[in-house]
Amino acid sequence: MRVDGKYSERWKTVGRFSHLASSTTFLGGSDGRENIQIIRNINNLVGCLKKVIYSADSVILDLLALAKEGNPLMSTLGKMEWVCQDIGTSHPLPYRSGGSYQNGNLGYYLMQQGGVISFADSESFLVLPSWKSTSQGSIAVKIRTTEPNGLLMFNSGHGEGNSRDYFGLELVDGFMYVHLNLGKDPVKFRASRTAQQLSDGEWHKVELQLNQNNGRITIDGDMELFTTQGQSDELDLGGSFYIGGLDYMDPNLSLPTSIWSASLKLGYVG
Repeated sequence: MRVDGKYSERWKTVGRFSHLASSTTFLGGSDGRENIQIIRNINNLVGCLKKVIYSADSVILDLLALAKEGNPLMSTLGKMEWVCQDIGTSHPLPYRSGGSYQNGNLGYYLMQQGGVISFADSESFLVLPSWKSTSQGSIAVKIRTTEPNGLLMFNSGHGEGNSRDYFGLELVDGFMYVHLNLGKDPVKFRASRTAQQLSDGEWHKVELQLNQNNGRITIDGDMELFTTQGQSDELDLGGSFYIGGLDYMDPNLSLPTSIWSASLKLGYVG
């Protein structure tokens, strides 16, 4: 194997076998049906490939050209574009349902691509429709990061100034903080236990439930109860629901100063 025409590697397989018997070749990833543990633990490629040539004895195949032409020897899975663009700063990722894919048997692919999203830098974020929780609602998420600070979620609401409703989750020094305002006397508290730092590179499950002006947040099975102040018992949100960061060019975005990571423009990385 040679990389960039400079770095080469040679090796030999164990045993007397001299032929590789294979009925299917995967390019860019796997559909998850192969019962090979090492493959199931590797994420599919997100990026570009070009000049993929298969050569065996007298057979030479341009695999990408055949796939683009719809050759029956090739089949495609998931969403692909036949162009390769330079990758700059990440843009907001649009919400996409499973209906945009080409095949109905995409359980594994959708689980991998739709069930997990990575934020590679602090300027990346996902934009979703507003969280319509009103008087009752719940959110559950699993996170894994080594960065101690970053905005995980934010959704602002209607109103002016300090009376504007909002909801937010952020990491500060590796601990989870909850921000909630139902129109008066906003609530901010640390939900993580004293020794429960969430920026340890391990998966952590976070569950938030709201019931009028009462709520609870559970992190890895440890539950914390809280109550908002004032007479309002409805969370009146509007606009975009941001995951992982914020669009600071949004003219309708109003940020409370209490959300430290948002004020310093620190997005979630993980």
